[in-house]
Order: sequence, then C-alpha cells, then structure tokens
Amino acid sequence: TPDTGVEAPADAGVTPDPDGGTTPTPDSGVPVTPDAGTPPDAGDLCMEQPVKPRQPASVYYGTTRPTYVPLTDDQILAIGSFDVCSGLLIDYTWVLTATHCTLNTSNRYCIGNQPANPNICFNIRRVIDNPNGDMTLVELTRDARDLAPTVQPVPILHENMDSTWLNRTAEASGYGQQEDGSYGEREFTAEPIVRLQGDTLTIDGQGQHGVCFGDSGGPVFVIASDGTVRVAGDLSNGDGNCVGQDNYTRVDVHRAWIESYVGTTTPPPPQPCGAVDAEGECSADQTQAIWCGTDSTLQTETCAASELCTWDSGASGYRCVNRAQDPCQGIGERGECRSNVLLWCQRGQLLNRQCGVCQESCVPESYDDNPHYNCIPSSCGDLDFLGRCEGDVAVWCTREGQIERQDCASNGSTCGYIDQVTGYYCQ
Repeated sequence: TPDTGVEAPADAGVTPDPDGGTTPTPDSGVPVTPDAGTPPDAGDLCMEQPVKPRQPASVYYGTTRPTYVPLTDDQILAIGSFDVCSGLLIDYTWVLTATHCTLNTSNRYCIGNQPANPNICFNIRRVIDNPNGDMTLVELTRDARDLAPTVQPVPILHENMDSTWLNRTAEASGYGQQEDGSYGEREFTAEPIVRLQGDTLTIDGQGQHGVCFGDSGGPVFVIASDGTVRVAGDLSNGDGNCVGQDNYTRVDVHRAWIESYVGTTTPPPPQPCGAVDAEGECSADQTQAIWCGTDSTLQTETCAASELCTWDSGASGYRCVNRAQDPCQGIGERGECRSNVLLWCQRGQLLNRQCGVCQESCVPESYDDNPHYNCIPSSCGDLDFLGRCEGDVAVWCTREGQIERQDCASNGSTCGYIDQVTGYYCQ
C-alpha cells in the first residue's frame, strides 16, 4: 500500500484473490495455514508460538558511532569539519569534500577524537575543484600524523559500482545539523543504496534518519569486495527534510581525476572486524556475507547467482549457500508475511507465527525495499499490509497496526490489485 513503499518478496507466495485480499500460492514451497483469526484457546496458542525480536528504533538523524561499516577509531578520526562543510582524509595530506562548499585557503580542516570536539586543525595549501562533478580535493599544509599520530585515512573505492550494489548498506557521516538544530558533532547513519545514476550514488533515510545541512562534502562508506572499508563518494545534495534521499558524487567515476593529484591508491591493511563476529551477517538482499575471520580481520563473500546468503551449519555462521541447500527455502532473517502468518529464518531454522492468534498483524517494520517483517499488536484482524478492495474502497493495515482506507471512487478511479509493492489501491 502507498504508505509502506515496500516490495513484497517475489516468491512470497501471495497472489491477488478475485474477491479481494490475498491467498497463499500452492507453489511457494513453504506450508502456510491462513490465519483465521482468534480461536477460543488463543491465549494458550499465542504463548506457545515463537517470537521474532523487534528491530530497535532508529535515532532520528544518526548515531555517534557507525552501526554497520566497521570503521576503527583511527579511521573515524579521519572524518572532519571545515565548519561550513564536512570532509574525509583519503591520504595523510589530502581531504575529499564537495565543490559547492566553495572552500579556499583561509578555511581550516579540523578533526577530533571526541564527536563534538574537532580540536585538531590543519591549514590548507590549495583547493582543487573537479571540473566535471561536485567533488573537491583539499591539500593540507602538513601531514595529518604530525598532529594526530594515529589517524588512518580511508582510501577511495577502487572497483566500479554496478547494479549489484543496489540495496547494500552504506554508512554516511558528517558534522552537520542534528534534529535539535545544533551543529558540529560527528554522527553516522546507515542507509541502503537505492540508485546509481551517472556519477551519483543515492542512499535513502526512509523518513527516519539522514544527513543534513553542514554534512555536505562528507563521506559515504561501503565495504569493498576485498573486505576493506572504502569511501564511495562525497555528499552533494539531498532532500531538505534531512530524512529522505541523499546524493553523493561517486569516487569510482572520478577515480582517475582523484589519483592524478593524490597518487595511486595504496591498498589498506586488512580491515579489523569491529562489531562483526565470527557468525557474521547477510546483506539485506542476501547477496553478500560478511564475517570476522580467524585472523580477526573482516571477510566478505559475494554470492553467485545460484547462491544466497543464509545460515551455513558447516561454518556455524552466515555464508553464501547454494539455493537448493538453503534450509529456510529463500526466507531470510528479515522474514516474510504470508496471509497474516510471519515466517523467518533463525540460524537455519524456519519459524512461523500466526499473528492473528495473538490479535496481531504481520507488517513491515520500516518503509525500505528490504524491511524486517514482524507481528505487531493490531486492530486489523486478518487484514494484511497488502490490503484488499471493499467495492471501490482500498483497505489495508498500516505498519502501526491500524486500518487505513482510500475511497477510489472519490477521484474517479476503481480499486484493484496493483503489484506486490502497492497491493490493493486505486487504479
């Protein structure tokens, strides 16, 4: 439905019902019993069912530590402020930022160990604007290690970005405006990559978090195929509400220009694991696995077309597994909703919860393309988030567990099934 913007998985086993509503398809490969509502012994049945943990609420604009990309403290120190804009050390004397910041040699670049105290400042030797994109290189008058001996620049991404990067998680950072109107504190926000067009990379805060004024020129980080953290772009522009889509100028498109000044990018040392453990995790679209190796460095694996990332009992962690051997039949930890039944994979075990038995509805927990699904307390009965038609009125269950209606006849349209993104709505 329109308020979710969520695409149900292609194999979700849900098809339009001629009478309105949704029904499970027989070829889904997963047995699903449509939830008939609340039986007399619902309390006992509800207590017996497994519970899927809810996802923690996102901080409105960001967090003081990265939550996805495992940056070290020394790499975090490389993120800095020009007061009017943000930037990143990509070498010990070079900072990547944005041209529209209109910097000059009177500005200073400041970094700091404390998020709200960028007190280590460097003068600028020269400012070089990219003639073909919103990207600027700032050369400092001295090596950053002179004043910050442990600082570790983050190198630029050295592989070309293509459609396989879509829906992967990136992590943006900057010293810009926060939700209380204040400036000057380094924060992070992890968001999916939703578009690659020309020299622009777009991430989406989905109405919950994002970068803002003063974050311009700041970096967006990704985990490269070699398992190292790289900067993929500098912030060019974005939605004015600071919780929508934000556009970054891509370094892979302008790599030759960058290296003509900075020099050839030196491969960084192996990336420490940060918060990633030996079990690891899967990307939202189950196409990539990351985990901590036995040498305490970050490991990554991009799954082949015949594979997906799921629990591998042999490795006791999340790895790329042949689809035919997936114990959860393509369903990931994020789960799926099928006829008000929640299905999800938990360490190789396919679990299900009949939401209606507990007076709950199965809905997406967020508005992105790869949300977590869960059962939430609801007044929707057996109505799910895809909805149904009641005559020419579209009816659906919101992710807050409330029934929403749209009278299609009032704008001269009729109600019908649109697709697995929209569900039933006016057409």
